[in-house]
Amino acid sequence: MSEIIDTASKDIKLFIDEPLRQFAYQAVDFFLKENDAVKTNQLQSIPGVISGGGLAALKKMVDSQREKNSKAKNKAFWNFLHQHLFVSEMQKDTAYSFHHFLRKQSFIQPHLKYTTTAANKKQRSQMNKQNKNTIDNVMDQLLSVYFEHFNCHYFYQTQGAA
Repeated sequence: MSEIIDTASKDIKLFIDEPLRQFAYQAVDFFLKENDAVKTNQLQSIPGVISGGGLAALKKMVDSQREKNSKAKNKAFWNFLHQHLFVSEMQKDTAYSFHHFLRKQSFIQPHLKYTTTAANKKQRSQMNKQNKNTIDNVMDQLLSVYFEHFNCHYFYQTQGAA
């Protein structure tokens, strides 16, 4: 996968420092408002998985954890991450969809195809697939920094909990 954004650019660094961090914080706060805190060991393997295999490896881990966890609060956490990271932005609840958040960013807009220009349903479907791949590529580039923000805020919010 080729890189779509220049993570060394000033604009992207500003994006990483503010909007991306704020979005990660909001996701943590949303999860904790609706669910019991999980032990931090549930989060500690995420950075290594991302470092070793990026988005694809994280998806595999999230899916595996969703299937094998028997504790309700752990299952709720991994289900949340699945919804947050991997459910398409076409779903109704987009407030905490990482795809939807990225799709709205001005630096991504030039790389997306507008489906209103599609000649037919097949072309619209192809454009949607290309857009998903573009967003996945950007996610892959930003994922490690995103989870630094996510985990730091989670650990801060749950000090002494769980």
